[in-house]
Amino acid sequence: MKNPSRYFGFLAIGIIGLALTSPYPRAQADHDFEANVTARAYPIGGTANFEGGYGFPLWGAEALESKGVLYGYVRPGYQASTALSYNSGEVYLDLFPVSFFGFRLGKEWITNTKEYKDYDCSRLNCEDDFVKQYIEGRLALGYGKAFLATRFRRTDISATSETQNFVEEVMGLEARAQGDKVEILTSALGYKIYEDWSLIFLNVYGQMEQLKGISRMNTINLSHRMGKYQVMVGVGEFNSPLAPKEVTALFQISWTPYERMGFF
Repeated sequence: MKNPSRYFGFLAIGIIGLALTSPYPRAQADHDFEANVTARAYPIGGTANFEGGYGFPLWGAEALESKGVLYGYVRPGYQASTALSYNSGEVYLDLFPVSFFGFRLGKEWITNTKEYKDYDCSRLNCEDDFVKQYIEGRLALGYGKAFLATRFRRTDISATSETQNFVEEVMGLEARAQGDKVEILTSALGYKIYEDWSLIFLNVYGQMEQLKGISRMNTINLSHRMGKYQVMVGVGEFNSPLAPKEVTALFQISWTPYERMGFF
């Protein structure tokens, strides 16, 4: 899609209207919220994140209320992240025909006022205002204690200044000054060791379209849930054209007072 945000408002209004007028029995629409702190050792970075939304069931009210999987929903949402010098705001729309498979359409605005430690900001534009517009597909599967979650995102990315190539900070890729597109495939294969403990293998693959850069991150993670809180730690490797292969570590602690519909 050339410009996803062009259709965002009309699509959101239309689908929510469909949800509200659907002839199928509906469960109660509900809001959700999560706050988390996420950190990565290499390339070094960390943010405090706040995310929320409002889910509107489309069909399958009985399955939703009984914690089943055969239901569909639409969910407008938002996310805000900060690391003092790095700040972002995002709005998006989730459309899931069935709870474990669906799409997300969104737009993110980013402001960064400090150089990244692990990238060459003397050559690349790091301090600027950036915009990301994306479309994403998501799938979750499970069997017994094993589970798989994957998502594929295609993003149009641009900077306010178009005189210098810039950094895509998540995957450590160089983007063309006039704008570029990045594709990111994220896959998590997990196994529930005990009731509240899971072991997860995470693979993230990114590719820039115009400048052809490729990056990868592979980590083994241990996750523990304690009521409304969840802690995850991981170790692995990161490799990109801007950040040569090196050991990395992940940490995340999250608080979810109101859970969302679906599996994502």
